[in-house]
Amino acid sequence: MNERSKALVYLSLATVVWGSTFIVLKLLLPRISPLVLVGSRFAIAALVAGVVLKLRGEGINRAMLRRGTVLGLVLMGGYIFQTLGLQYTGAGKSGFITTLYLVFVPMFSWPLSKQRPQWRIFVAIAVSLGGVWLLADPRGALNPGDLITALSAVCFGAQLALIDHFMLKEGSVDASSGSVLGITVVQLVVVAVGAFALAPLLEEPRFALDLASLGGLLYLAVVATVFVWLWQMKWQPVLGAEKASLLYVGEAIVAAVGGVIVFGESLPWYGYVGAGLIMAAAAWTTMSGKQKS
Repeated sequence: MNERSKALVYLSLATVVWGSTFIVLKLLLPRISPLVLVGSRFAIAALVAGVVLKLRGEGINRAMLRRGTVLGLVLMGGYIFQTLGLQYTGAGKSGFITTLYLVFVPMFSWPLSKQRPQWRIFVAIAVSLGGVWLLADPRGALNPGDLITALSAVCFGAQLALIDHFMLKEGSVDASSGSVLGITVVQLVVVAVGAFALAPLLEEPRFALDLASLGGLLYLAVVATVFVWLWQMKWQPVLGAEKASLLYVGEAIVAAVGGVIVFGESLPWYGYVGAGLIMAAAAWTTMSGKQKS
């Protein structure tokens, strides 16, 4: 299996895991307030990743610290803006607006890489956004929450583009497991500290766990954060941010299917059409065209 095929496999698995987190989060939110949940998830993840880094006898140099801090701040902004926006807008509209990061990834990648995105990327973006609109069925006029959520899409798009820029474009930092893990640890710490610091200012913090909820939190922290982020940091640069982002949008499909199974939710017929459009656009973009060098 070549590197590009491995990237497709690992990033597809990452997409499935990320999609499942919507179900776990929905189960946990009645017990833990949003920013406390984000902070707890990333604090546990940082601890686990830090222990692994220590056991490997590796450290964090200045380059890793700088890149990890930038990525962590951008990612923290994405989570915080998305959470704040949900206070004023519906979940369906939030999901649709957040997926606008598809538009921002090639826009951020363009000036960073000095390479204009291929035309198929823009076609696939249009098809995917149409599919997400059908899947989420957002209705109503824009409100302040919608605009705040749009800021989260900007942050997520920038983070994906920056991963490529830091892990592939700059020769001083390669995609070896050591640098990937070190940068990941820094990101996790930045998001955890930021979320905990802002929680008292933006919400009424609450934290109440039973055994099942603890299992869900550990799944979010260890599997969906540490393992999957390591995959993303290592394999996304092989595929490219623009193509990978179209693969990631499949998490909306996983979340929708999980909602049907776990919560008894249902999709209208056009929701299934939208899911098909998303999968088709992602497959067409990732399976065709020139391999990223």
